Amino acid sequence: MQQVASLAIVLAVVLAVLLLFGKERLALLLHRKLAQASGIHTRAVSYAVLFMVAVVVAVSMRVTGGLLVYALMILPASAAFQWVYDIKKVFVLAPALGIVASLGGFALSLAAELPIGSSITLCAASIFLLSAAASPKRRRAGQHC
Repeated sequence: MQQVASLAIVLAVVLAVLLLFGKERLALLLHRKLAQASGIHTRAVSYAVLFMVAVVVAVSMRVTGGLLVYALMILPASAAFQWVYDIKKVFVLAPALGIVASLGGFALSLAAELPIGSSITLCAASIFLLSAAASPKRRRAGQHC
């Protein structure tokens, strides 16, 4: 129970920081030099983002395990990048794909009596592979060749 409480505290702190410094983070992600020219301390924001990711990973690994943490951090975002061109849309689509992968993995785990973490990782990987295969970006790149 203590691990879940520490995860909830980390969630609250990360959400507060993201809400307070959302513009700076977005500016840095979109164009580093432009953010720097507009007066944003890009190095401090970069280090803050890296620090928050490290804390979230460290706390989450104790609760769920490394494979699941990395799968849910990387695969939904990678799948979302296959479908949209705008980073703001990726910020919306990636968590939605993560939720779909989590629910699908939970259902697969119940149906096939498999470990839940492995099932979620399998669903997230499947979503990424399907996204990469059916990506409009891939089709568009193939037309130019």
